[in-house]
Amino acid sequence: MLGGVAGGAIGGKVFKKLPAVWLRRAFALLLIFGGVRSVIL
Repeated sequence: MLGGVAGGAIGGKVFKKLPAVWLRRAFALLLIFGGVRSVIL
């Protein structure tokens, strides 16, 4: 649980500096990765 809190805080600071286009791409990759992993496993 502590790792999630620390990751959320660090991620929030990092993603504030990125343009919205890169955030959308990163989220899309995360969704694709999760989908492929759920199909394979």
